[in-house]
Amino acid sequence: MEDRDRRQNLRFIGFPSQPNENCGQIVTDFCKYIGVDRITINRVHRISRMPNAVIVANFTFDGDVQRILQAARARGRNERQFVTADFSGETVNIRRKLIPHLETAKREGKRATIIRDHLLVDGKRWVFNKDGIIIELKPPTFGHLVPDGHRMQ
Repeated sequence: MEDRDRRQNLRFIGFPSQPNENCGQIVTDFCKYIGVDRITINRVHRISRMPNAVIVANFTFDGDVQRILQAARARGRNERQFVTADFSGETVNIRRKLIPHLETAKREGKRATIIRDHLLVDGKRWVFNKDGIIIELKPPTFGHLVPDGHRMQ
């Protein structure tokens, strides 16, 4: 639920702190640099007073978030400044645990990616169960809702 509330937030990482800075202007300038113009920011701030702390920006429109993430990914992560989605601490920990499984799948030549708090490998979803074991998340079946004799083949 917390991740749902954060879905219009982005984290801007690697931006040096400066006295009397305007975080909104830093985000706007970076977005222009990666080719995204005309964004609408609701709120923006650093998450601590530490030097070079992460900037969190909340955007009015989902489209702005998606355009920024796509442009930032296309630019690559080889530079010191990058953008990520703003996930809850719980989701971040789950994603960290999924990374070794992601790397293994990619080494095996499979198509794999992490989406929110699950791993997608060749179209199959994998999650951690309550015991911390990774399992395939099967799609729900609704056969029990259909009266006997009327099941689809």
